Amino acid sequence: LITADIANSYYREVFALPGRVSDRWSSGCNRLITDNKAVLLQDTDQFIAHMGWEPTSMPSVAVQKELFTDLTEEEERVVLVLKKAESMQVNALAIELNTPVSELFFTLLELEMKDVVESLPGGMYK
Repeated sequence: LITADIANSYYREVFALPGRVSDRWSSGCNRLITDNKAVLLQDTDQFIAHMGWEPTSMPSVAVQKELFTDLTEEEERVVLVLKKAESMQVNALAIELNTPVSELFFTLLELEMKDVVESLPGGMYK
């Protein structure tokens, strides 16, 4: 309840799921709802709507990238290795290609700018 009070003092929204009236573990959430300190949630759709996360338009159809992208020999090597492995960590990719990591980062940046590869969290590329 203290956290909810602090959130309310910063004008942040607080959400609560109601519990059984007879259940003592539900008394906190029920009190927040009763005191209008929390928004009553009954399902996930209600939360999604309240946050404004509903899709505003139909998902876009995937657009084909350039049919014949001009790639250097080094870029083609990187793309071939990534296609086989689907995704790979930079250090493993450098070992596989026998290329210094500093040069590989430059090549990967060029490929990202050409929209051929995608950078993932944790130094992974696909």
